[in-house]
Amino acid sequence: MTANPTPEEVRTPVPASDHRLGQARTEVLAEMARADAKAGALLTVLGLPLAILIAAVPGRGLPAAALVMVAVGTAGLAVAMSLALAVIRPRLGGAMSGSYLHWATCTTAHEITADLTDDHSAAHIALLSRMVRRKYTLLHYAIDITAGALGALFLALVLALVLS
Repeated sequence: MTANPTPEEVRTPVPASDHRLGQARTEVLAEMARADAKAGALLTVLGLPLAILIAAVPGRGLPAAALVMVAVGTAGLAVAMSLALAVIRPRLGGAMSGSYLHWATCTTAHEITADLTDDHSAAHIALLSRMVRRKYTLLHYAIDITAGALGALFLALVLALVLS
């Protein structure tokens, strides 16, 4: 060991306890709830510009350049909404042991009781963590696409004002 040990050298491995697993699960579920709430807020925000576009654009004689930017912006908003919807879409595949999805496939009470005798906590935390990471990745892309779409719509507005 060196004179100034690194944090990895100082850290002593601690076996996972039920309490630590419970804390980890709670933390992951809280992150999942935050991701779902952010997706819901994003869907709400995205509805406003789409409603304005639907109400204001049809029947207007927009210059071609502005019309192209409106189409690009509208398509971007639709893609961002689709990504946000994918965040909150229920995940029903992969009925992992120890989950309600697995128990829904059990045909007897004995199968459920037998499944409950095994501790699946660490595996559930890993699965939930991957789900949360996927949700945040989708949100990241949805927000980036929304920013681009709003930029295109702003450019469409400027083009419409300048070219009309």
